[in-house]
Amino acid sequence: MTKAEIGDHLLHIIESPLLQERLELISRNYPNQKQELHIRNAILEIFNECNAPVNQDLKAVAESRINGNKVDLCLINRNELENPFKVEFKFQFSKDFNRFKKYRSIIEKDYELRESDAFVLIIAHWDKELKADFDNEWKITPDLNQYICHKNPEQAEWKSNIEEHLKSFQPATLDLREKQVKEPYPITYSFYIISRKKAEDLELVDSNEIYNALEN
Repeated sequence: MTKAEIGDHLLHIIESPLLQERLELISRNYPNQKQELHIRNAILEIFNECNAPVNQDLKAVAESRINGNKVDLCLINRNELENPFKVEFKFQFSKDFNRFKKYRSIIEKDYELRESDAFVLIIAHWDKELKADFDNEWKITPDLNQYICHKNPEQAEWKSNIEEHLKSFQPATLDLREKQVKEPYPITYSFYIISRKKAEDLELVDSNEIYNALEN
């Protein structure tokens, strides 16, 4: 499997029902935390669970050190051990970095300077009133609402800002996948993925077995 195909496989995992199920567990159990590591680990687990039966040359590993840098997620091909697919993750709330006006340097550091193959930005957003009702019911702290945008026009502003930054990186392909959960209150997770894969780089290799494993 080429790097481009691994990147496509990562995107398919993010789209999958399996990740939806894990997100629902994460949102119910960790409503007062940033969830970067939980979601990163869920993607790692799905990658390994689905590849082990059909392609034992692939393995996901978290926080491996490469050239002195700790990489959030390495997707490793046993046949090309010196050239793993490197993924950096960030989890933010919709009001972070002044509604993402000041976020470009973060992407530049994790994507360009680290020469990552993909950068996955997960942005969480919810209705502040519903979140406040839930927190008050259970006396939950800290108050994460302070990091969440109000409804339009702030909501439209953060989306515009982050997409403008992400589209400015070359070479990069930008994909957006949104996933919603209903508990303990409705949350939208926006997965922004920039990667160095290009459609013309994909080899005609049948990955149906892996993809079917994700959907069963």
